[in-house]
Amino acid sequence: MILDFFKLSINNLRKKKVRSWLTIIGIVLGTLTIVALIALGQGMQNAVEDQVLKIAGNKLRVVPGSLQGPPIGREDITIKDVEQIKRIPGVDYVSEFLINNAIIEFSKEEKSIGVVGVNPKIIKKDDEDLNIKLLSGRHIVPSDNNVAIIGYYVANDFFEKKINSKNSIIIGGKKYKVIGIYKKTGSQILDNSIRIPLLTAQRQFDQKNIVSLITVKANKGILYDDLAESIIKKLKRTRDDENFEVYTAQSIMNQINNILDIIKAILISIASISLFVGALGIMNSMFTSVYERTKEIGIMKALGAKNINIFTIILIDSGIMGLIGGVIGVIFGYLFAFLISFGAKLGGFNLLTITFDYPLLFYTIIGTFIVGMIAGLIPAIRAVKLKIVECLRYE
Repeated sequence: MILDFFKLSINNLRKKKVRSWLTIIGIVLGTLTIVALIALGQGMQNAVEDQVLKIAGNKLRVVPGSLQGPPIGREDITIKDVEQIKRIPGVDYVSEFLINNAIIEFSKEEKSIGVVGVNPKIIKKDDEDLNIKLLSGRHIVPSDNNVAIIGYYVANDFFEKKINSKNSIIIGGKKYKVIGIYKKTGSQILDNSIRIPLLTAQRQFDQKNIVSLITVKANKGILYDDLAESIIKKLKRTRDDENFEVYTAQSIMNQINNILDIIKAILISIASISLFVGALGIMNSMFTSVYERTKEIGIMKALGAKNINIFTIILIDSGIMGLIGGVIGVIFGYLFAFLISFGAKLGGFNLLTITFDYPLLFYTIIGTFIVGMIAGLIPAIRAVKLKIVECLRYE
């Protein structure tokens, strides 16, 4: 019997194609928006997590201030802090970095690029831990001064002419010999920056003994949470202030995810309004349908159709419109998300990726069917309340 009701509903929709499709479009737009936002939001969340893990790895990070902003330009962590951390039991090794932006000149072009000062004694080991490899050239060594290793995208995409390990570049008006090019890491920060010796960076940017970031690798068997607590206690004793933050990759992700979840919830709430408007469209369409089919409903009742049969037919009519809108909305939602992601990548923003969530597909389609049926409840009740005599008199 239910199958017969579905066939009858399909025939009813075919009779009023224009009105049916105009109603369905409202559900399509609402579903499309929600699916696209979820696909892009989840994809971006996954991409950001991947980026954080590539940069932070399994290390603690000590930065000035807090996680509320980048460490670039801050001057409240020093080499003295680095030496204090090295003395803490359980520390395998410590890496320190000085991060700045500078005007880079190459082949008569100028670009503003991130420049990272690194410790020549430890950077090779640090790179090996993070699986960062050279495409050509060599690593920075302690005897180096004005030398640079170039990130993959800086070498290949930033300038009209590609940079190789035999070129020289100008950083802030000073000449640097390129001694190496990094392979692509997939990290936006690493691939889009230049590395130079730490002491050279401190002189270049007039930040003697200053570092922007400290990373700490723990010995095997040492819990990072315990080590973080030890670092905090040590630095609180040896510094004049508490203007620093110690965190892990997971703590960064927790904060980022909280922010992204809030943004995603707001956007989906806004998108849900269009789905609600689509549901109102279905309700209005079903009221019109009941009005137009008044005599038909009266004949069905006269021939023995029960109120539950009439009620079910109207609900299935509205549910099918929601279902069709949901299926089309999901397809076009992912297509729309793909086009946005593709356009973002062409523009150099690789974090805006999409994630295919198959449970989301299923629940969204079922959800739109249910939304359609809910929208048809009041018209269905109205149809049930119609009296046979009044229906048969209707012209």
